[in-house]
Amino acid sequence: MPLIAEWLALPHVAYWWPDGQIERIRNGLSVTWLESYLVSADGHAFGYLQCYDPNVEPTSEWTGQPSGTRGIDFFIGELGQIGHGHGTGLLRAFCKTLLIRPAVTRIIADPSPDNKASIKALERAGFRAVSRYDKSWGRVLLMARERADQDE
Repeated sequence: MPLIAEWLALPHVAYWWPDGQIERIRNGLSVTWLESYLVSADGHAFGYLQCYDPNVEPTSEWTGQPSGTRGIDFFIGELGQIGHGHGTGLLRAFCKTLLIRPAVTRIIADPSPDNKASIKALERAGFRAVSRYDKSWGRVLLMARERADQDE
């Protein structure tokens, strides 16, 4: 948790992840609808990813998604790891392992339309833009990847 808190305080993460997220992440460790992952390569942690069931999360603004949908949020915390394709790599790897679960048929993400780096990583990992929405936290671009896209 200290490393994640440190990353959340960095300007490139804090801009997209508002105050209070560390408490949400900490509280999420004790619920069944949220999975949290410290992302690493070669033994070095560089990012965070969380996966949730939008139809079960009590405060989700994405309820009503098709059964089998999982939502993800992620960031690269280490400045030196930005711009090297790690976001795309972690998304591809995570989606591949998530979509082999029989209960998971769709993955969604909801970056800000202004978060070009996140959108680019999601697109390179097989996500497609669905629509723009206004949510309580701001304007978002809903993006989705379907199990049928697994081989792309």
